[in-house]
Amino acid sequence: MKSSWLEDLEDRRASPKLLSTAHSTGHEGSSFASYTEILMRYCNRQATYASDMVNGVVGFYERVVGRNYGGHVFGMPIVAFDWFMCFFLEVGNPKFYLERQKPMPSWTWAGWKGRRNWVSEKATDNEILTWTSERTWIIWYQRQPASPPRLIWERFGSDKKHSTISPEKIVNDRLIKIRNFAEESLPILPTRHVPASIGPQANLLQFWTFSATFSLHVDQEVEEKSKTDIFFLHHMTVGVLGQDGRFWGMVYVDEKSSKRDYEVAELIVISTHEKMWDEDWPSPTCPSHEYKLHRQENGRWHDVLFVEEKSGIAERKGFGQLWLSPIKLTAGSPWKWKEIILG
Repeated sequence: MKSSWLEDLEDRRASPKLLSTAHSTGHEGSSFASYTEILMRYCNRQATYASDMVNGVVGFYERVVGRNYGGHVFGMPIVAFDWFMCFFLEVGNPKFYLERQKPMPSWTWAGWKGRRNWVSEKATDNEILTWTSERTWIIWYQRQPASPPRLIWERFGSDKKHSTISPEKIVNDRLIKIRNFAEESLPILPTRHVPASIGPQANLLQFWTFSATFSLHVDQEVEEKSKTDIFFLHHMTVGVLGQDGRFWGMVYVDEKSSKRDYEVAELIVISTHEKMWDEDWPSPTCPSHEYKLHRQENGRWHDVLFVEEKSGIAERKGFGQLWLSPIKLTAGSPWKWKEIILG
């Protein structure tokens, strides 16, 4: 641990910042931040096999995160699984669109090549764990086509170091939150079958959450600005419009080919926030009068995934945030409680 070198054609030293991060055991209270800092650089690398992307971080993960919080699923810490779903491409340069890395699933960072950020990536471990406890409700099941669904938290049961984390308690806490969304009880157990056409090695998530369709709109003024300023912050965003034509938020599309207008786009809710990434928002994609109206209505930001479903399996296409009032499954609500199989 006295030096660090890049795997490259040239014998050049790694940057001091990267070296100090890699050699550290993680700053106190910020294991997740240290981990994501390495991932932001690491994800640009080219691997012979996509699975090598996960294998390559196992050592660092165990040193920085695993010693405190246990295991991971495809490089996603189980104890903060919801938060790690909320990644998006690094903004500021058109070349930083992400590139899909199959056969790894789209719901993990390992399923994409390219630099990316996480919501509040500088947050402390305690802040992330508190947010996961208070702002999330999804009961995640992992499955392969030939196997029954399994709670992702079940592996804590065999981990003596983290035996205080009870899968039953996590599920019960999330059931309480789900009951706040509707008067009647909502289903949570997996019921859908994986289509026979899906390969036996597919790694899927199966879960229930809120789904709604919106239209996505590319702002032409933003596009024109992006042509003259490649560091323009919002050149990768598309606006989210409701059926009434009102602006409700924005989505960062993962791939360049996905940046276009959509008459119908499915967005599924992952979690909630009290505010967006930047409290000084609005962005150029949101008219100022809309921003003031949302502030007056005291809406809450919902973290969403833009997904596209084919043959019964949804795949991630982007990440965004919507400013909507607290979700309620009532008559006239755009939201419905839907079972998702995400690959």
